[in-house]
Amino acid sequence: QKQAAPMAIVLRPQTPPHIEIGGGTDVATDPLLHVTLNQLSLDFYAWSLDRYIRVMTATMDVTLPVNLDVTPEGLQPVIDEIGISNATVDNSALLRREPALIATALQELLGGLIGDFVGGALAPIDVNSLLGSLGLTLEIPPSEPGAGSPGLRKLTKGNDDFLGIFATLGIATPEATSNADQQTALPPVRSETTATLVGLEIDPTGLRFDGSSLGPAPQALLRLGSSLDDGSRAIEWQYQLDRGPWHPFSTDRNLTVDDSWLRIQGRHVVKVRSRVVGQVHSLDPEPVEVVVLIDDEAPVVSVAEDPEGQVTLQVSDTVSGSARTLVRVRLGDLVDGALQWGPWSLWLTADELAPLEASNAAFIDVQAQDEDGNIGTVTQPLIRGRGAADAAGCQCVAIGRPPTGSGWIPWLSAAALGLLLGTRRRRRKAAAD
Repeated sequence: QKQAAPMAIVLRPQTPPHIEIGGGTDVATDPLLHVTLNQLSLDFYAWSLDRYIRVMTATMDVTLPVNLDVTPEGLQPVIDEIGISNATVDNSALLRREPALIATALQELLGGLIGDFVGGALAPIDVNSLLGSLGLTLEIPPSEPGAGSPGLRKLTKGNDDFLGIFATLGIATPEATSNADQQTALPPVRSETTATLVGLEIDPTGLRFDGSSLGPAPQALLRLGSSLDDGSRAIEWQYQLDRGPWHPFSTDRNLTVDDSWLRIQGRHVVKVRSRVVGQVHSLDPEPVEVVVLIDDEAPVVSVAEDPEGQVTLQVSDTVSGSARTLVRVRLGDLVDGALQWGPWSLWLTADELAPLEASNAAFIDVQAQDEDGNIGTVTQPLIRGRGAADAAGCQCVAIGRPPTGSGWIPWLSAAALGLLLGTRRRRRKAAAD
């Protein structure tokens, strides 16, 4: 039985970051800030034998094109795509794959991993915190398509570049005056965002590294809407995948999320918010969340029998978990040399299972279904003794909640290394709550 295990990842920059200031007209071609991290090393540690063991070190060059969007909370860093290049792997003697092959797979996946790290650190920059106590605010002009914000400009003096902020002073509301973290009051009407998952395209070859290449990443197709989208004004939307960075605003109401981070099987969350184009304070303060489930592995089922004829089931699914995995059981016996099955039990969640009394059965059949519809089955003979002749006649079985004090072996969080590489085990990943 292969089980997932915790993993730790340590970032070790080998060189200082290099930052270039641009025009901010386009986050892909002319970002406001172009951050380069050459020779960034990541040490991967897996928990084994009561300690963390380093299983490999990945080193790569990372480029982060960053724009700053004006929002009610401040200047929000946005990133569309993180560049990963020149990936190498060493210290990987514990892995079967060649380091060059591992590096090829990692280069496709580390953009999402780095984005997850960076996104959690990119909080909005509150430019009003120093003025709130004075009853003043800074009003920075919103970004314009293809031009950036007129209030955020590159300045040069001699050989040095600076980021200049040009804003007008505003009068804060009483709430903003008493709370330095709050900006000017929002208008009476704010956008309320809607988002619906209308399609999910998953190519299994994109979820596992076969030793030579990865197939295309999964694509989640969302249909977006807004309470202010009445045809009289333009609406734009912005999204965030899991803990990654916010992406640039777009007026396209059909959103395709094809981030490489979706290659990691698990429960992903796409957050979407909207606003009226050019109206900063119409931004939806509560982004809508859409769950995207990436799971093409069936639950793992094992059956253990004790000498008294009690059967214990262990069912695990690292994406759905025991609370969302359904299980049913039936027992069988040999009658005149032919196997006859009794009726199926009711579906119960895996965390409701209790030991079964099966001393009068010759076979057991178990089905486990995760929330994505993948079904794992186990059919096996029962070796231990029989019950009395009058013990049972219908081969019925009932499964229920285990008594207080008993339970199942807890499944640890999936090892990121196995998910990324697919080298020594099939990838399993539980989405973080």
